[in-house]
Amino acid sequence: MADEALERRQAFLESIEKLFSLIRQWIEDIDLKIDETTIPIDEPPAGVYQAPKLTISDKKRTLIAELVPVGTNIIGADWRVDMVGPYDKEVLVYWITGAPEIEKTDRNETVHAVTRLFKGADQPGWYLIEDTKLGRARSLNKELFIDLLEEVANP
Repeated sequence: MADEALERRQAFLESIEKLFSLIRQWIEDIDLKIDETTIPIDEPPAGVYQAPKLTISDKKRTLIAELVPVGTNIIGADWRVDMVGPYDKEVLVYWITGAPEIEKTDRNETVHAVTRLFKGADQPGWYLIEDTKLGRARSLNKELFIDLLEEVANP
């Protein structure tokens, strides 16, 4: 396995651990239970490896959501974690340096502007791509996370 793929995989796993730690803090004052397990991820060239998965449930053990790591070979992002609930799914992406930049050129290939693919995503971190047509992303924070939990858990 290439050193670059190993380093990328390690950075992905560290980022997931930081995200899951934040999530634990965000819901500590809510009456929810968190269980952590691992799942296998198989992606070339990183190979097969174990990644943490969080399951969030209420006190009756009714599933609220699972946070499932997807991997490091993601189109348009550095890595991805899916929030999967009984009624919906939301995709969380991570950008190491912010969302990708695109160059706007004319027919002569003269660059006129360089802009982010998603507005609001100019820093490293976890994001929800809110609107692909308008190119909007929101940085993941406690308020947004709680809103997403409600979205995926309720009809």
